[in-house]
Amino acid sequence: MHATNVFTQLVAGHLKAARRPGRIVTVCSIDSFHPSGVELAAYDPSKHAVWGYTKNVALELAVHNIAVNGVALGGITTPGVAAMAGTNTDDIRATGSGVPMGRWGEPDDIAKAVLFLSTDLSSYMTGSMLVVDGGKRLQ
Repeated sequence: MHATNVFTQLVAGHLKAARRPGRIVTVCSIDSFHPSGVELAAYDPSKHAVWGYTKNVALELAVHNIAVNGVALGGITTPGVAAMAGTNTDDIRATGSGVPMGRWGEPDDIAKAVLFLSTDLSSYMTGSMLVVDGGKRLQ
């Protein structure tokens, strides 16, 4: 069983037992919406699955007043991404990555999106995916 499913079921179980409303936020990639690239056929299904899972669980839990939404990330400047690229975060920031907004995202950009989806500011949202990618998906 995937960790996202285990976590979701545990949280939803507690909220349902307490008869409390709640919010669950999944995190995936903008590659959830389209193929990411050649030789990434093993990577893409996992991203598509999280988006499908988010929508399905949102339907299941809406009756319990539990909203389930997701955040789809574009390129985010993290030490892990820098290590995969064989460089450092400052070099990644300097590239702009061909993103329309001219920069890679920062972890704080994602935190703000998750915060929005975790509060009453998103009270009438469920089954939605908030894209945080600096416009990359528009290209």
